[in-house]
Amino acid sequence: MDQIIVEPLSRTAISLLFPLVKLVAPSVDLQAWRRFALSALDRRRGTLAGVLTARRISRHHFSGMVCYRRELTLLDGQIMQIRNLMAIDILDTKPIILALMHFLGSLAQSGGCLKLHILVPEDNVSLLILPGLIGALQQTVKIHHCLDIYASTERRTDIEAAMMSSDGLTFRHQ
Repeated sequence: MDQIIVEPLSRTAISLLFPLVKLVAPSVDLQAWRRFALSALDRRRGTLAGVLTARRISRHHFSGMVCYRRELTLLDGQIMQIRNLMAIDILDTKPIILALMHFLGSLAQSGGCLKLHILVPEDNVSLLILPGLIGALQQTVKIHHCLDIYASTERRTDIEAAMMSSDGLTFRHQ
């Protein structure tokens, strides 16, 4: 199987990544995405904030993305906040998620973060990747993970069933 390339978002990739952005946030238009992406490229924000992209080495289109930033919290100290995780691939999304999570885990550890705090909205696309996300979290570098799922009461049963084998992770429903 192809290797996965994970790298920070570049100016040339902003427009190419927009189809994935629409899957994460259907209401976002191209202009809003460009503003957000350009602010993520602003080096004054530091190295522990930005957007990562993922693609198979044999393909030119992107298969994954994630937004991240380091934050100081009162209870947990330095954490890596992860949002907008998206992976889509005709073959298998798990290697895409795993590659992104390995990169983020290493980045978090080198930045002194004690926890990865991953926010997953209830939308159908994000719920489809949850089983792969759980597996990726269990296989990534050794750092505590907290997965916050924004789910309505009627969806919690489905989500909990997908996470039955999630030892060592903390889950919170919003």
